[in-house]
Amino acid sequence: MKTVNAIKKLEKAGFTISKNEYVSSQINATMGEYRISFHDQDGNAICIWSDDKCARDTRDVITDYFPETYHNNITRAINFVKRMIERK
Repeated sequence: MKTVNAIKKLEKAGFTISKNEYVSSQINATMGEYRISFHDQDGNAICIWSDDKCARDTRDVITDYFPETYHNNITRAINFVKRMIERK
């Protein structure tokens, strides 16, 4: 999916869009406590993942533990986050 279309879809779903201040190609979309992130590569949204930005889980490279959930596309990421919000 094109990055421009991904951003429009996220904004339409109610997410707030921001750029990552440390990684120039990373775009973050937040809704409440949840975040969907992806990288912009040549105008395409790639490597899409979601996480609970308030979670106490942190990455641990020694044990290869990563608390994020990866998705095939933006629509699945949006649906996943909305389901997680409904459960709380």
